[in-house]
Amino acid sequence: MWYELGNVAYVGSGYAFRGKVESDPNGTLVILQQKDISNLVSMTSEQLAEDVPQGAALAADTDNFDKYRVIKGDVLLQLRGGQFLSVVFKANYPAIAAQGVAVIRPNAGLLPSYLCWFLNHPSTTEKLRSISGGTHIPFISKK
Repeated sequence: MWYELGNVAYVGSGYAFRGKVESDPNGTLVILQQKDISNLVSMTSEQLAEDVPQGAALAADTDNFDKYRVIKGDVLLQLRGGQFLSVVFKANYPAIAAQGVAVIRPNAGLLPSYLCWFLNHPSTTEKLRSISGGTHIPFISKK
């Protein structure tokens, strides 16, 4: 039985920065970009809870980012580049998603770890590739 993702989870997009994401040396909010998802996927559960991905940018914590905050249990999905990796966010630090990263917040009854496993499954990844757009860099639209 198939369900549309929007029927079993909230699907949000990351914050669209104007230009290159610059790290604020005094920032306390971690900006999770597409490149950071690859780093998160390779971390252990203990590392996911405590360690900020190597090279992640920081931003000052302002109200502008409230809509884009990531909470424990959210599933982060790369939307560009063809790999379409996903990871469950388990961290204890404040973070937001940047453009190119989907934030999927499962409804009650859907385990984030199961959703992540499903999204990373080879047949699902192949299906995502088949519906992706773009001539040079494959992407999945939020729709």
